[in-house]
Amino acid sequence: MRLSSLIDEYKACEKALYRAIRSEQVAAIREYDIRMNWLRNVIRDFSAPSTAERMLQVSFFLEAVSQASDISPHSALFADVRAVIERYLAETRGQNAPETSETISTVRANGPELVRAPDRHRDITAMIESTDLRVSAFDRNFRYTYTSPANSRFHDIPQDAFRGKHVTEMIGEDRFEKRAKAYFEKCLSGEDQCYYYYLDSEKRGRQLLECRMLRQADTNDKALGALIVMRDLTDGFADPVKSAEENRI
Repeated sequence: MRLSSLIDEYKACEKALYRAIRSEQVAAIREYDIRMNWLRNVIRDFSAPSTAERMLQVSFFLEAVSQASDISPHSALFADVRAVIERYLAETRGQNAPETSETISTVRANGPELVRAPDRHRDITAMIESTDLRVSAFDRNFRYTYTSPANSRFHDIPQDAFRGKHVTEMIGEDRFEKRAKAYFEKCLSGEDQCYYYYLDSEKRGRQLLECRMLRQADTNDKALGALIVMRDLTDGFADPVKSAEENRI
């Protein structure tokens, strides 16, 4: 199948998902979300033979990041990242594929901890850290290995203080045992997760949040942990009310 066809199918599923959310069709929401997770994995692992297709692949994920972080894909920040990626794609044109595969494997294995990766990957981390995107990485024992500055600000805890903390220290035993643990375990077993819930606090009132969990694995597909992206949907997205109500504690 062509890469462009996979991306078109993903976007069609995305539109159908929004319609299902608006009409509170819980079964359809789940079905489209599973299909979109599968398509995203296929697009991620697609072996693009040409520079144009590789840029199409990159653009697809840049757009996804822009949606998750509520930053316009046409902003100067994304334009700069796109220009850097285009330059590296041009420079690596004609080189052997194993080098590229090794680099991708290194990034996937290390998650957001890219201090040992090439400078161009640290540039991507710097991009994430300059946004309001709440990103955290956990090991298999549900302990933080990384959190973004935005998540640090959300919890009013220094960024470095997260390393080694168990997730229960941040969300409590009740929320972990009744909701998060099951999603973590499904994610680590190989199925990316996405769910919605309400969070009540004195500081921010009631928020409707999206939690997306992405499995992190080594080159042998052994689960290393989970990458989590949090998104606040309170003031701008078609509310997936049914899912949020079901996840209330």
